Parts: sequence; structure tokens; C-alpha cells
Amino acid sequence: MGRHDDRSRSEGEAARREGISRRDALRLGTGAVLIPGLGHINWAFAQDKPAIGTWPAGSQGDTVYVAAAVPLTGTYAVQGADELKGWELAVEHMNTNHELMKKLAPKVDKGVLGKKVELLYADSAAKPNQAVQAQQTFINQKKVILMTGSTSSAVAVALNK
Repeated sequence: MGRHDDRSRSEGEAARREGISRRDALRLGTGAVLIPGLGHINWAFAQDKPAIGTWPAGSQGDTVYVAAAVPLTGTYAVQGADELKGWELAVEHMNTNHELMKKLAPKVDKGVLGKKVELLYADSAAKPNQAVQAQQTFINQKKVILMTGSTSSAVAVALNK
């Protein structure tokens, strides 16, 4: 060992004597992160979980619904049409267990949890109120499990309220 190694070791020992070591700081930090999460363990294993959004109602039956409020008219009609085509293709891939889906989810047979996925869509015309009304209808009538449709930032903000 050289002189430099001895100096580094003695500086480290002095720092540990003066305060908290790096190892102790890591232990304290880990504990501070983990301890608050312990209160949620009971909820994770509880049999009767509270409903979240449309769950479990949206997952009952043989079909689950996804919804898109896309602009099919107005300023963003071209982008909305492309978005809708993308969703139609994705749903087709999910329902037929397409080769691409096998790469993403190799253990899934078809659809979502073995259920057929059906796409619902409405024209938002890139208008916030129209998009919100469409999504509320999808939630209330079909208990959709997923919603999308925010080509316009105004629509995105309205849907996130």
C-alpha cells in the first residue's frame, strides 16, 4: 500500500467518526422509502378491493371496450383518421393474436385477459366539450377499460380534468 492509500483510508475513517457513513445514509434512505409502502400491503392482499374507474365492471363478460374520441372532421381530421386506423389495426392484432402481439405479450392468447377487444370511437372534431361528452358516454354505457383521443392539446387538457 502506498502513502496515498493510507491517507484515503484515514480520511474515510475520520469522516465516519464525525458523522453518518455513506452506508448508513443508504440504509436510512432505503428505510425511508420502504416504510411508508408497508401500509399498503394489506390493501394488496385484500379480497374486497374498492372499484377503480370502470374496474371490475368493465372487465366482466366476454368483451372489453376501448374508446377513442378522435377528430374525424375539422382542422385535425387527417390526423384523426390516421389515429383511428392505428387503433383499428391494434385491436385487430390483439383479437387475432397477431405475430407482433406474440412478441409483446408471449403468454397472452387473444384479446385482453382472453376477452375480445372492441373499439368504440366518436368524432371529437378537436373540440374539448365534444370529446369529453363522447368519453363520458363510453364510460357510462360501455364501461370502457381504456380511453384515448388527444390530437389537440385543448382536448387533452379537457380529458384530463
